[in-house]
Amino acid sequence: ARHRAPDDLLKGGPLLYVCGFSWLSPDVARGDFSSEIRIGYWIDANGRRPVKGGSVSSNLFAGLSNARFSRETTMIGDYLGPRAVRFEGVEVTGA
Repeated sequence: ARHRAPDDLLKGGPLLYVCGFSWLSPDVARGDFSSEIRIGYWIDANGRRPVKGGSVSSNLFAGLSNARFSRETTMIGDYLGPRAVRFEGVEVTGA
C-alpha cells in the first residue's frame, strides 16, 4: 500500500529524514528541483544524527511515481495533504 503510518515510512534505512527545506520550487515544465536541508536526521543502525545544510535534488514527477505517503494528513498554510512522504533515489550532497 502506498499509504502508511508515518513511523512505517522510517523503516528500511539508512535514510535521510528531512524536517524542513529552505524552499522547494520545482521547475514547472521538467519537475527538477534542488533544495537546501534546513534540518533533518540521518537514521541508520547507529541511531539518529542531526543534519543541517547540504541539499537534496531529484525530479518531482519521477519521485511521485513511486513515493509512499502517510495516512495522516496535515494543514500548513494553503497545503492540505499527507503529513509525510517517502521518496526513493534522491541525490543528497554535502549533508
